[in-house]
Amino acid sequence: GAVIEGGNIAGEIDNQGDLANVTINENAIVTGGNITGIIKNDGSLKNVTVDASVAGGDYSGDIINNGLISNATVNEGSTLIGGTITGVSINNGTMGDITISPYAEVQGGEFTGDIVNNGTMTDIILLEGATITGGILDGNINSAGTIQDVELAENMQILGGTLAGEITGDPEAPAQIGAATIASGAKLSYVQLSPTTKISENVKFGPGVVIPDDYDNPTPEDFGLASDEIQELQADDIANLEPEVFATLDEQQTANIPVEAFVAIEAEQLGQFGEESIAAISPEQFEEMPVGALAGLNSETIDDLSIDVLDKFTPEHLDNINKEEFQKMLSEDISKLFVNVNMNNIDPKEMAQLIPDGWNLDLQTGEFTAPIGAKITPKNLSNQKNMPAIPDMNSGIGIGGSGTPLLKSTIKSLAEEDLTDFVLSQDESGILNVTGIGDSEGKQYTFIPDADNVIQVDTEEIPIGLTVGTGGFYNITTPEGQQFKVIPIPKDPELLSEVTGSEIKIGKRGDVMLKPSNRTRSSEAYEIMMFDPLVEPAIDDLCVEIFPGEFECDDSNIRKRSNQAKTRKIQYPNGTVQTVRPTLLSPDIFIAEALKFEGVQQIVYKADGTFAVLYKGKPYFILPNFTVKNKPISKKLEPSIIPNEKGSITYSITIKNETNTRSNESYEFLSFDLFLESAPDDLCIEIAPGEFECDF
Repeated sequence: GAVIEGGNIAGEIDNQGDLANVTINENAIVTGGNITGIIKNDGSLKNVTVDASVAGGDYSGDIINNGLISNATVNEGSTLIGGTITGVSINNGTMGDITISPYAEVQGGEFTGDIVNNGTMTDIILLEGATITGGILDGNINSAGTIQDVELAENMQILGGTLAGEITGDPEAPAQIGAATIASGAKLSYVQLSPTTKISENVKFGPGVVIPDDYDNPTPEDFGLASDEIQELQADDIANLEPEVFATLDEQQTANIPVEAFVAIEAEQLGQFGEESIAAISPEQFEEMPVGALAGLNSETIDDLSIDVLDKFTPEHLDNINKEEFQKMLSEDISKLFVNVNMNNIDPKEMAQLIPDGWNLDLQTGEFTAPIGAKITPKNLSNQKNMPAIPDMNSGIGIGGSGTPLLKSTIKSLAEEDLTDFVLSQDESGILNVTGIGDSEGKQYTFIPDADNVIQVDTEEIPIGLTVGTGGFYNITTPEGQQFKVIPIPKDPELLSEVTGSEIKIGKRGDVMLKPSNRTRSSEAYEIMMFDPLVEPAIDDLCVEIFPGEFECDDSNIRKRSNQAKTRKIQYPNGTVQTVRPTLLSPDIFIAEALKFEGVQQIVYKADGTFAVLYKGKPYFILPNFTVKNKPISKKLEPSIIPNEKGSITYSITIKNETNTRSNESYEFLSFDLFLESAPDDLCIEIAPGEFECDF
């Protein structure tokens, strides 16, 4: 081919020969052929063979380098193979089998083959099978190859690959190594190894090597992320964090990640978040997060997204949910997502792709029907202070709460029982008021719907209307086949707080905790009560006020319990009264603990605050009392049940003092003494050997 010697090259040149000792002008493009001699490149070289010393310019296509290239930029999608690199070069493509000169630096891009590094490589990706030997590494290195005999700049990071030979970090700012294998015979100094690093045999640890104290319970610091730096994270920092570090974050640390940093969260990283951390993601953080990150969630974490986050869902978010994982979710978690998306953002037709087999969706109204026996999560009211989750009775069981409102369905159910002389309403606190009119005027009952136990039933087998279910709680079955329990509740928690001078917290099973602020007897610093739903018109003459608003009454009608024949009542400012009985804090936890005892076959929480238990084929009642022992402690203890020889039981549970900060946590240890009483044997019948059916 022809040879052009010297001069300037401009425009677009199709080179099929040799260009020697030329200057390639700015914006000029030379494609093909050989480059020889000494070349000043202010333009672009494409698909050339370099047998020259070339300074500057861009490189595109496939470049074969047999010479020396300095201060170059390798464009995206391009490759540069072989030769020597000097100066400061930017790699946006792939370099392979190169030698980097002393004092030279290559920044970015992918590397393959054998790299001899006598300079510095910064923020690079080392591909599988590639090797870097020697020199300095800086920035963030992602490796699937081998790195050997290198120096590591201050605070740099290597993720992945194999480290061999002598690896030395900066004594003042050790490098972070994660998800890597340390080869046998390697010697390490001044590096920190994350819990994902595998250490082979015969690895030598020099000075300044830090390894995790507890591989089973790592901290953010083990991954090189200081807890006090979390709130300063930027998007670039997030992009360079190991996915596993996110599994170490608690909900407060997750909440502290700056909103703008979430733009860099990837699916693999989101997939490492714990359930509590997923729940802590704010709507603002979620809106910054790439929609593709949702693919990292699985059947156990999709449902942990808060209802405020679900409200921000778009069709693009639905498209990126892992559909196989979604199909594995429990029915109550599937329905939680359905009822909490925003109908203004999502059309039912766009939700149809996620509907599992056995579910029906009305594409016009958005109302859905779960399979018979499936639990359903209704749309709940938000921001109910000191209250459990409470269904919004003005919402339906449909996409975004569409469909027939539960309140309307419940009114129809009461009509089936000829209870039309009662008016049903839900106040702003979520309490369901049943108020009498006509012949029933003056009667009032107060409940909350049980948000955790809404079930789809077959109305051909279970009649629409009101029934008394297990434990004496009322069940309501709607014409649409949704059955839910209602739980007795104080008629007005705010008034209750005022009259008793107590802080009030209502549990999801109707267990009401009173923490009086004006009582001095430590044994009664807490009271846990179950309220009767009937609101009585006035206090009985046989009642004596023992605390502000709280009365103890002689009651010859109640069954004698623990040698007592007294009950208590709470009186509101307008004179109305509700009967209260002692119960336990968090009945579900008590039941879970009780079922751990050998011989306990069944245990049921009852609407009067007591428990019925089947133990080795015999029924018993477990009876709480109003005395709750409490003492402050500095750490959380696991709940426990301890029986004693006197036939009583002690139940203990720890609660966190909400007024304390996370850095200064304190707890309260509550202890309940319970009386165990034999129940009538005819409560249970043996339906098969060792199998009993009890009328609890």
